[in-house]
Amino acid sequence: MRERRVWLLFVASLTWAALQLGGCSSFSGLGGDGSADASEEPSVPDATPGSTLDAASDALNSGDTAPPALGYGLVFLTSTEHIGQFPPPGGGAALDGRKGADAFCRSLADGSGAKPTMNGRSWVAWLTYGASSTDDARSRLPLVGGNFPLDYKMLDGTVVFPKDFNFDVVPADGGTALPSAPIRINEKGETMASNLVVWTGSLDNGHLRDPTEICGGWNLATTTPPDGGQPPYGRIGFNINTPFWSSSAGDALCSEAHYLFCFEATPR
Repeated sequence: MRERRVWLLFVASLTWAALQLGGCSSFSGLGGDGSADASEEPSVPDATPGSTLDAASDALNSGDTAPPALGYGLVFLTSTEHIGQFPPPGGGAALDGRKGADAFCRSLADGSGAKPTMNGRSWVAWLTYGASSTDDARSRLPLVGGNFPLDYKMLDGTVVFPKDFNFDVVPADGGTALPSAPIRINEKGETMASNLVVWTGSLDNGHLRDPTEICGGWNLATTTPPDGGQPPYGRIGFNINTPFWSSSAGDALCSEAHYLFCFEATPR
């Protein structure tokens, strides 16, 4: 009799479990017989344009991922020259030539032959493009209180501007605050020759020298202006670390092709 009671309890337990499984069919997506419940629609991630999934996919496909933090900023000399006209992407006013120069830096840093370390970073060209103090070359850099927040180095690790460098601090010898080393390494890691001509529009301290020496906002490269006056010129420098690195004793016709200094805009 005792064995029969145990057997009945076991059968009852199995029956209760079967009822529970049947009652959960609407949650599990299964019918009482274990088959798929056609009344339940499978959930599909939202992949409409602009959705998070869509944006993530686009970023993955385009390689638009944040570059690794280095703990310092990068600076390079362009491997190729460019005339003193940098039409901004999508067009724009003459003073937007700086945006075209930035795009030129970026195209080289992301281009074929560039070191992978350069890829995906934001860049600004060392160019003064207007008379306002907010339009000079130094205002384009992420200076904090006039100081460099981090070291700025070339690809070979050479420090060009150390952390806390300030263009306005007169060195002990009473001269001009200058780069620690000439900017000679390009985006490919190659060492360029010395004394190459570089577009700057700037004094050595990064301020404007003359509003007539910025190639019309770096978007004007005609050899003869419409009014018959003097041809447009741009202030030039050299890839050296002595006075005149950013401001030589002369100018160049904007129709000429010269190099650029490119600085990482958001170092970390």
